Amino acid sequence: MKNVASFRKKYPNEVLGINLGANKDSKNRLNDYCVGIELFSSVADYFVINVSSPNTPKLRELLLEDNLLQLMQVG
Repeated sequence: MKNVASFRKKYPNEVLGINLGANKDSKNRLNDYCVGIELFSSVADYFVINVSSPNTPKLRELLLEDNLLQLMQVG
């Protein structure tokens, strides 16, 4: 967060996007996204919700319709 806040302060007119992904060993992946949005909402102009990282086991399960709908309703 410190680096992102420094960037925002130095370049206040630049568009800043944050790419959020779940932690590999997370017990609650939906919560990981919520925490990220809460943490960066004061500095981000937009968020990218990454649900298809091939390096994170079972992350692509979030692409199943029920899971994706639940993710979109978080917040």
